[in-house]
Amino acid sequence: MDTINRDILAKINSSAQKGVYIILSEEEFKEALGTQIDGKAIQDACKELAEEGYIDLKYAGGGMFCVAPLKDYVEEPEPEFAEDEREVVVVKTGTAAAFFAALLGGALGSIIVSLIIWVI
Repeated sequence: MDTINRDILAKINSSAQKGVYIILSEEEFKEALGTQIDGKAIQDACKELAEEGYIDLKYAGGGMFCVAPLKDYVEEPEPEFAEDEREVVVVKTGTAAAFFAALLGGALGSIIVSLIIWVI
C-alpha cells in the first residue's frame, strides 16, 4: 500500500468507528495529507481501499466522500532468511519425452541429409 492510501486510511480510521459512515470533504483529506493532491487521486485511493476491503465507499463525487472504515492496515513483515538458507529449485523433465524428442530430431536430420545427397 502506498503512502497516500495509508494516510487516507489513517484519516478515515481516526474520524470514525469501524462500520460507521461519515462524510469527509476533499479539503479534509488534503489537510490530513499535507500535500498538494487533486481530488481525482483521492477518489482513486478511496476506490482502491474499498476494493481491498479496508473501507466501504458509498459515494465519492462533488468533493465529498461517504466512507466507513472496516479494518486497519497491518503491514506484514517480509520473511527473513539466514545467509545459509537458500532455496533450491529442482526441475524434473520427463525422460521419455526427451528421448523421443531426440529420436525424432535425429531421424528428421537423417532424412534431410539423405534428400540433399540424393538431389546432388
